[in-house]
Amino acid sequence: MLQSTDNANVDLGLILLENYKEEFENYFKMSLEKDKEMFNILKNDKYWHFKIPFDEIEDLNLSSKSLAEIPDTIALMPSLCTLRLSNNQLKTLSNELKALKKLKNLYLNYNDLSIFPTEIIALKLLEILDLSKNKFEGV
Repeated sequence: MLQSTDNANVDLGLILLENYKEEFENYFKMSLEKDKEMFNILKNDKYWHFKIPFDEIEDLNLSSKSLAEIPDTIALMPSLCTLRLSNNQLKTLSNELKALKKLKNLYLNYNDLSIFPTEIIALKLLEILDLSKNKFEGV
């Protein structure tokens, strides 16, 4: 149901997961509420249509979502190569970003970052990093 292109089916699938909440959380080591948060972000964005599982997503666009923080569930996407977080309200980055070992492109332009996010140092394959139009002090 979660892979359906019909939003009503996806919503129903998330509701049915509540019956297996403990099993889900034990298996994925993540709270169902946080996972539902990511499903809702992705579903509303219509960027990802539930045809592939989280762990196979390679390109994710969360630009212009009014995000004040990166959802913890980003760690469920270890195959990400490109992550777009432009034009949000990010002041800091999440430690979960370090789980994205395959990340090559990270777009953080037009956010509210005021200091360099040290989480980026762990991203050894990073080729493109856009930090323009933030609020860095002394720049």
